[in-house]
Amino acid sequence: MGAVKFQGVLPWELDADIHFPNDNFTAMLGLIPRFKAAGYRVTSERTEKWRNGHKVLGAILLYKNGWKIDLYGHDIFQSAELVASGQKPTKVKFAGMWVNAFRNPGLSMRNRYGPEIYHHVQHSSSGVYKSGVFSKCPTPGHSACLDRLPADGSLQFSDFSIQ
Repeated sequence: MGAVKFQGVLPWELDADIHFPNDNFTAMLGLIPRFKAAGYRVTSERTEKWRNGHKVLGAILLYKNGWKIDLYGHDIFQSAELVASGQKPTKVKFAGMWVNAFRNPGLSMRNRYGPEIYHHVQHSSSGVYKSGVFSKCPTPGHSACLDRLPADGSLQFSDFSIQ
């Protein structure tokens, strides 16, 4: 979502979802001691599930400083399907780098989150929400209060360049 809207992380984001090939799941589990040594609280589960039509072997969840990183193993990536069929994968700019993304990233996000994709939403984990409205701030006037901002069009989108 952040890559599509802002070419980076959403300013009010609470977590990051990172996907990796299922074949690397054992290697990712092997990194848990390093994550813990870096100060992350780690939970993991190895279960076969189907999510959005793809096989997911499990998840490794990292927690630190109020942030959560969700690491998910997946059976196949759209970028790999495109390369296998002789096509170039779709890319989006994220933090100054061009990275592989879903086909038609804007439409993919609209299909996942609904037609008001460019209305800002605080975070989907905050429960039932309405796009275009931020929650009331517990400390009115604080610089971190999102409700001080209009929820649509207040944040300038980055300039887009084709390379």
